[in-house]
Amino acid sequence: MERVRRVASHGGYNYISITEGNLALSAEKKTVFSFDSLHPVESLETEPIQEEKEETPKFYWKQTEEDLEIWFYVLPDTVKAHVNINVSEQIIDVKISGLDLIKGEFHNKVEKDSWTWTMDHGKIGVMMSKLTPGMWTSFWADKAGPSGQEITDMTEDTILPHLTTENPICTGDPTREPAFNAEELESVDDTMDETSNFIWQSDAGKQSVTSLHGNQHLMSISLRNGCPPALCIRSDVDGLVLKVEDNLLEHVCTFPALGYVQAGKQNRKFMTAPHDFSYSAICDDSRHIYIYRQPKPIESELKNRKTGVKVAGIANQQVVTLENREEILGMQATPNLLFIVTQHAIYRISIK
Repeated sequence: MERVRRVASHGGYNYISITEGNLALSAEKKTVFSFDSLHPVESLETEPIQEEKEETPKFYWKQTEEDLEIWFYVLPDTVKAHVNINVSEQIIDVKISGLDLIKGEFHNKVEKDSWTWTMDHGKIGVMMSKLTPGMWTSFWADKAGPSGQEITDMTEDTILPHLTTENPICTGDPTREPAFNAEELESVDDTMDETSNFIWQSDAGKQSVTSLHGNQHLMSISLRNGCPPALCIRSDVDGLVLKVEDNLLEHVCTFPALGYVQAGKQNRKFMTAPHDFSYSAICDDSRHIYIYRQPKPIESELKNRKTGVKVAGIANQQVVTLENREEILGMQATPNLLFIVTQHAIYRISIK
């Protein structure tokens, strides 16, 4: 071994391979060379990668000319007996089970005898009336309390919704009406938070970067002739297969609706496809394997009744159920065979 180098990242890796002159990576965060055995004295970029993190608010607040509302979240099993709230003209003091949660001095005075508080599904709200009408420029007097976020018509309550109610996602509106119901969301729609990049890291430390923002990593597909594995990412509902070359991603194939289908498989464990991209396969933790073949042309004309669009091909799918219930440990695909490995058996499924 002539040389050892180390690449570091504060996120995970979805794909790793070697092209002709680069280390090719699909990484969630920035990557840097943190060590080089041939140049130990050189100043490498070893400092921690600084990620800008917004401070999580301890509470949220909303105001009108006359009224003030503050709310915050506790564990759902918290009962009213654990909560102790005191409000005076200038100070609010909130304790949960004897521990200080929120304490500070108001920006202006409130009416000390007209405040109330409520508690519902882990959300505690305190309603107060201002002693002197008018809009406050801040909640605390000269940073005299923990960080909070003001909720206006242009912002929203960003706390995790499952800590507040079972279904609705609240916006901080005093009416407590939900903006929409969480049951109406589908997991297949939740891909816009994918922030990975595809990075080519050269020997000299230079990088070429392609953003994969919004494109979920689905799988890597082994190719022949010593080529780097192909990368399959989600684009809308489909799965796009990208061939990895030096400083280049080339689209070579599409798996129709694969992105949508895999998102609905909550128990999925592995995904794979053969080097000719003739089908894709998804397996559960145990027993079930789902095979999705590429669409094939049809002889007779077929139209969509609603849109009138002609259907050029039909894609077949197949479900395979294994005899035993052992955990599936691996899956590998060839154009004609699909291999499944469990603890005590290897299954060979013929693809015809």
